[in-house]
Amino acid sequence: MNLPLKDFAYYAGIDPGFSGGFALMSSTGMTCHAWPMPVVEKDYDSQREIDLNGLRAVLEQIRRFPNVCIGLEWPTTRPGEGAERCERFGRQKGYLEAFCFLKGMSYYKIAPNLWKGRLGLDGKTVVGANERAAKLFEMYYPGHTALIRGPKGGIKDGIMDALLIAHFLRTRSGQGMKSVVQRFGKDSVEAFALMMGGGRRKRKFGTRSTDL
Repeated sequence: MNLPLKDFAYYAGIDPGFSGGFALMSSTGMTCHAWPMPVVEKDYDSQREIDLNGLRAVLEQIRRFPNVCIGLEWPTTRPGEGAERCERFGRQKGYLEAFCFLKGMSYYKIAPNLWKGRLGLDGKTVVGANERAAKLFEMYYPGHTALIRGPKGGIKDGIMDALLIAHFLRTRSGQGMKSVVQRFGKDSVEAFALMMGGGRRKRKFGTRSTDL
């Protein structure tokens, strides 16, 4: 899968799925926005569909920002999933890619194990993975905690993943790496993880460098 080779002014992440979401952040990480996946609710879960008008509206908001790069998570189907569920999910991914393409936006399809592996995060089936991911986001963006947590502290994992996809793309850029060094220091674990690819063997994120 290709990844951007140039810097952008803004980075967006899309986590597909009915509980997914959209996120946008500036190259400096100072500005963050998030939107839930627009869904048409039906009487039964199996009848839910993406709200295409809502999808168009969200992407129009993202497109208003200059020089945006989008990371579209592109998971494969998992063994044991039913054919109907796989068909609906595949159709949804197709909608997302088609809208990005038709709106002339720069987008990249990113496998979940790529961005999570580079950030030192586990898959959702691993116990505690969501909380560790939330701590990573809150470490970098303490002023935007409300984007990923509900009023009772629960994690909005779809929006959180979208934000972390945007974070992954942002911190691969020259401006993004520079902002990390300025924030944590050139000798910090955070800066080292970026330079070395951030693999989980190098560091389990969710713990601050001061705790190591």
